[in-house]
Amino acid sequence: MGCADIVYLPKKSVDMPILVIELKWNKGAKTALDQIRRKHYPDVLKNRDEQILLVGISYDKDDPEKSIRALLRSCKTVE
Repeated sequence: MGCADIVYLPKKSVDMPILVIELKWNKGAKTALDQIRRKHYPDVLKNRDEQILLVGISYDKDDPEKSIRALLRSCKTVE
């Protein structure tokens, strides 16, 4: 199964989604999102009835001006 690089759990009193973040070096942000889905990282959070935002971030050493790219997708946890 594995675990995400970063998981942010906001306070219950704050109206913000849970963030599941995967970081990649010289790979696309889509690759990071695919890993989050393939390894089912959000599954451990399914007991929380909150929105989950999946975040893939890629650092591209050959394109330093546009090196950080985030591709965001949101999903609802499945009961």
